[in-house]
Amino acid sequence: MANELENNYDQGFLLNPQDLKIFTDVDEIISSSLIQGDPRPALWFGSKMRREGQIRGLALSKLLFELDRHWEMFQSGGMDERIEDLVFVEMGISPQTTRKYIGLWGDLFENPDIEDDIKRKLMGKSIQSLLLLKAAARDGDDIDWDAVAGAESGAEIRDLVRGVRGPTTSSESAVTIFLDREGSLYARRGSNPDKFPIGRLFIDDMEDSTVAKAINRLVERGGVIWL
Repeated sequence: MANELENNYDQGFLLNPQDLKIFTDVDEIISSSLIQGDPRPALWFGSKMRREGQIRGLALSKLLFELDRHWEMFQSGGMDERIEDLVFVEMGISPQTTRKYIGLWGDLFENPDIEDDIKRKLMGKSIQSLLLLKAAARDGDDIDWDAVAGAESGAEIRDLVRGVRGPTTSSESAVTIFLDREGSLYARRGSNPDKFPIGRLFIDDMEDSTVAKAINRLVERGGVIWL
């Protein structure tokens, strides 16, 4: 679970007593298992935590997608901040991760080309597996969604995606586009740390709703990552 988006917070936060209650629950379930001489109650509790963590991560993806979809309404009411900036302030999630969340829900679960039954089955996949499908769904690739829904591991899903998109989807050969706060665009291939300038967007003009909508569309559909 360590690689899943819901665990990748970029800024620490203070825990309150209610947050810490989970550790008391763990102590109690361990004690119960010891009394019973059976580890399975503790394992069932762990499975429940894992399921809840996974579905909450996906729910967070939907929440951010819906906020982004209606952000112009908040702006018309006087909200000056971009969604990425306010999410970072209030939730401690970086702009890059926020855009991943938004794109994940939009590309997969708001995609009219994917059947509702398939979407329901995809909700049971790990966030890491869903991220493998994001680009294929966005670009309309001819992927076997029934096979994807029936896949039992992230490795199977990766193989299905590569069968359609080829090896260029691997992290070492993929090209990533970045956008900094001044509007400059950069490209990077794989894990190579070198970034190359490729253009500029006039993000200073995003107070205009038309400009903001156009730039956000380019960012979302192009898989551009905010720095």
